[in-house]
Amino acid sequence: MSKPSEIDHISSFLGKVLNDSDKTKFLFNSKVSSSVTVFPATDGRRYSAKWEEKFPWLRYSVQNDAAFCAYCIAFGQPTSGDVFSEKGLKDWKNARGMKRGMLMSHNESKGHQDACLKIVNYKEIVSNEKKDMCVSISKSYEEKVKPNREILLKIIDTIF
Repeated sequence: MSKPSEIDHISSFLGKVLNDSDKTKFLFNSKVSSSVTVFPATDGRRYSAKWEEKFPWLRYSVQNDAAFCAYCIAFGQPTSGDVFSEKGLKDWKNARGMKRGMLMSHNESKGHQDACLKIVNYKEIVSNEKKDMCVSISKSYEEKVKPNREILLKIIDTIF
């Protein structure tokens, strides 16, 4: 196995509550599979970088020799024993397939779908396509206050 030149970010984010800066670093800078030419084999099977084309949330950890779900690590609800956000998938035999495909099973799980929705909103906010909730609430409040202020000023002008 060739060593990647970039840091294996995944293991430094496991089991932590991530702030926005950490989430951005993790989600946008954590793919190391492109720098690995040959993945280590376990029982004659190995991780495939091609899986990331179908599952964009999938991240390979060189240090753990395991696959993780970036979306669930960043935005999932911590659940004990979750393979994709806690210890990583190492069962390459059952990663793909119709009956025992763990990647597809995880992709369709409720917890993962919730994390996917959060990641879409997060990416829109980070790329300034969407304003975050605090800005939206502040703008809404400002729009309500402005007409009331104008009415109050008219009343004060009438009295004086």
